[in-house]
Amino acid sequence: MIKMNNKKLVFFAVLFFYVFSVFAQRFTISGKIVNSQNEALPFATVLDKNNGTGTSANEDGIYILKLPQGEAKLMYSFTGMQKKEITFRLTKDTVINIVLNNIQLSEVEVSESKIPFFERKNIGEYSINTQTIQKLPSFLGQPDLMKSITLLPGFSSGRDGLANLYVRGGDRGQNLVLLDGVKLYTTNHLGGFVSLIDPLCVKKIDAYKGGFPARFGGRVSSVIDIHSKNGNTQKLHGTLNPGVLFSSFFINGPIKKKSSFITSFRISNLYALNLKKKWQVKHLGGLGSYSNINFYDFFAKYHHSFNPRKTFSLMVYNAADIFESYEHSLNNEQEYFNQGKSTTQNYLLSASYRSVLKNDAYWKINLNYTHYAISD
Repeated sequence: MIKMNNKKLVFFAVLFFYVFSVFAQRFTISGKIVNSQNEALPFATVLDKNNGTGTSANEDGIYILKLPQGEAKLMYSFTGMQKKEITFRLTKDTVINIVLNNIQLSEVEVSESKIPFFERKNIGEYSINTQTIQKLPSFLGQPDLMKSITLLPGFSSGRDGLANLYVRGGDRGQNLVLLDGVKLYTTNHLGGFVSLIDPLCVKKIDAYKGGFPARFGGRVSSVIDIHSKNGNTQKLHGTLNPGVLFSSFFINGPIKKKSSFITSFRISNLYALNLKKKWQVKHLGGLGSYSNINFYDFFAKYHHSFNPRKTFSLMVYNAADIFESYEHSLNNEQEYFNQGKSTTQNYLLSASYRSVLKNDAYWKINLNYTHYAISD
């Protein structure tokens, strides 16, 4: 009788540990959260409504969530997007990619923030998206990147109409300006009238005027982190914008199914003011002088998604300001020629590879090259 009881005890102990191990097993749910245009939704939230476990996506819209085996009821949400819920039985590691659609608000009420000032997470951080930049007041009707930042508290342009950046009395050289993680050594054209990049290429700007993260170093006033867009993966779209100071051309669209591109080119219209004088003095041998100032900038980006967990992008940027002068004079029957040319150039090249590993780790590799030169 005692032996029989011992056998039963062993049997129930083995059964208990087996059932416990089965129900305690946990699996990983991962994927990417995007909008209807296949643009990543950074920091979107995922919540399992059954047990209250949740997480948030990273800046590329990639999320990783561990849940126990059994029924999972996930709710995906993002500000300005319709929530989406899915229910399924979790029995293995699963990849779920989600597309969230925009919502239309019938009424928007603007009120004072209820979060006390001293309890805010980072009181010196601001984020601006491209839609906001397009709506802000602009010089000569053309949206400007750096000038939109000067409208934020604590930021100043120094003088009205310029795109220079001063933070709390600091110098322009005390600001760290990054384009997709690559340092920009100059931020404007024409000495401050025009910013160095087309706002149509920008996804968002993170501006830090204080308390910026430790990964940013080398500056004491502020950090301006500019994130560029990926191309539209659904359809080809482009614009041609003639303006007073400059004209611009912008185009983006898909390349096959998993790749996209975006390209922008801007060039000054000021060179056309002295074309007639330049032709008379320099090419026809006439007496006189002329001076001319010109600028251009070019941006191109290629983005490829191997799968929702692995992406690759290549970015090229080139900008230049050119000042040219020429003089042809006659003194005591002797001809004199005086010619000068000064060029300021900023060139960037960046390659980026991002991946989510099977062990729930996220890593990114950046290879950057930058060149800044002033030549006479």
